Amino acid sequence: MTTNFSITIFNESNDRRQYLLFMEPPQTTDANSSKVFTNIFAKAPSIPSGNGSNVVFKIQSEFFAVTGTPPAQLAKGVSVSTGSYRPVQLGQKQVKQLGSLDVLSTFDDPPVPEWKVNSPPLTTTAEMGFGITTEKTFKYPNANNIFIGLGARDPFNAKRIVPTATIAARPGSDYTFYPKVKYYVCTGNYSDGEIVDIKEIGTKLEIDFSNTMTPPNITYTQDNGGAYIPV
Repeated sequence: MTTNFSITIFNESNDRRQYLLFMEPPQTTDANSSKVFTNIFAKAPSIPSGNGSNVVFKIQSEFFAVTGTPPAQLAKGVSVSTGSYRPVQLGQKQVKQLGSLDVLSTFDDPPVPEWKVNSPPLTTTAEMGFGITTEKTFKYPNANNIFIGLGARDPFNAKRIVPTATIAARPGSDYTFYPKVKYYVCTGNYSDGEIVDIKEIGTKLEIDFSNTMTPPNITYTQDNGGAYIPV
């Protein structure tokens, strides 16, 4: 079941601010021990300080398997967008629900990624996880820098599915993703989908819903010292 919730930030910092949202990268397993990159999830418009000025990130608790072809190999500063996606289901033993398992193939040269249709759909027993398997139809590295990863609905445009964490895809590999419902808010000059290093970001608000079945709507104010104060 999809849960909707919001994160509202009021700006009382005495400066114009552009707030950004990103997620804790998922735990992953694969034979290549691939590096997981964190992408900017949402970029709010710049807002002034005071007079009730605020931004609202509207979040839906759905997850997607995503793929695409970024302009360069995945690295800090590279901006990534979703080329195509598949909605996923997380495995939950308690309710006898298996997780989704999607297969990524390619066509053309340089290779273009596409999701393979399987009937019946493939599944995984991974608890609170989903899987992606890549076929051996492409090479690594490749000219299109194919990635796979975790996606979610854009908080400002629910019709768009945006990457929140990405991995360089390797052929003939099995990946399992375990999403984390942990979010961060920060300010800065980043682009939508840009890869960031969480450790290098200074003051940031951490919001952890890991132990919450139904995340609530929450509100914070950023004060003139840069701190985020719960309302």
